[in-house]
Amino acid sequence: MRSNKRREEPASEKTKKPQQRTVPSPAGQATGITGGGKQIPTVTSVGEHVPDQIPPSQIRANPRNPRRKFPQHRIETLAESIATVGMLVPLTVYEDPEGGEGGTKFVLLDGERRLRAARLNNLETVPSWIIPKPRGNADNTLRMFNIHLMRDDWGDMATTLALKDIMDETGVTDEKELSRLTGLTKDTIRNMKRVLAFPESWQKRVLDDEVPFNLLVELDKAILSKKKDARKSQVLEKYSEKQLRDFFLKGYDKGTVGDVVDLRKVGTLIDTAASLQGSERIRKRAKGGLDKLLKGGVSIEDAYQYGAAASIEIKQVLRDVDNLPGRLADAVSSEIDGEDRQRLRTALERLRTAINEAIKRLG
Repeated sequence: MRSNKRREEPASEKTKKPQQRTVPSPAGQATGITGGGKQIPTVTSVGEHVPDQIPPSQIRANPRNPRRKFPQHRIETLAESIATVGMLVPLTVYEDPEGGEGGTKFVLLDGERRLRAARLNNLETVPSWIIPKPRGNADNTLRMFNIHLMRDDWGDMATTLALKDIMDETGVTDEKELSRLTGLTKDTIRNMKRVLAFPESWQKRVLDDEVPFNLLVELDKAILSKKKDARKSQVLEKYSEKQLRDFFLKGYDKGTVGDVVDLRKVGTLIDTAASLQGSERIRKRAKGGLDKLLKGGVSIEDAYQYGAAASIEIKQVLRDVDNLPGRLADAVSSEIDGEDRQRLRTALERLRTAINEAIKRLG
């Protein structure tokens, strides 16, 4: 009997509380919900739906579970919680007696951490929703995907690996269709594809929490993807995509690349060197700063200050100059007392002197 169907009851029993059912335990193992001889509470029904009670020994992990890490201290903390308040959320499993190891009859779709915690508590049965067996690997992964998106996500890298499985198994790579299948936004899918383009060794480091997920996203977005732009690729023509990738990833290990802000500064250098706006002098300074950086001669901050910060500052000055006449007109047309009037006059005289000097220097 599948537990996700409504239970049929005689009219005379409709007011009774649904009772839990227990899948028979292997020979020599008692049924029930005790853990190490201690009674542990567990969910017995959700509304009119009643989960099955299955011995943990009959459930095996799903080999396609993208969650690869199960820190022992977190499992122990969860086990303590279950020992206190019980397992309030049933597992989700499907029946698959063929190919099972050690006589297992069920495969997990959701709840591996809870299953591990139940085993630590020596629970003899765990509440479980039994659903139909997935139609194939893609259906299996998609079901796990949607369960976790609704309740407990896997983390960025594990979700990215699940997305890769879905793309491999369905052949779907279109971001709009993948968004429909998974519920992820197109921007999220695009960023996950960026990370999947990196070597598996670096994907593993992200999975192991050694490297931030966003570092790889920003490295591709701010720097590597600019090799695909005709004008910006000319700025980077001396360097292959692999050379650029290795330079910045090794820099992260050495501490010369701090975070995504550093990578954005390098991206600004590239943009400035390739820009059709501004002077040739600014473009050459930006290109020179980038070359010094990639030869290991200066830090990211020094290269940025040398090649890009000046151009950004000029843009800010131009905005201020454009806004100044209007602000001055508003100021002098308003009522100003004698002291402020004199201070404004003095400031404007200093400004006139500075403007005249700047005009002379500009020729």
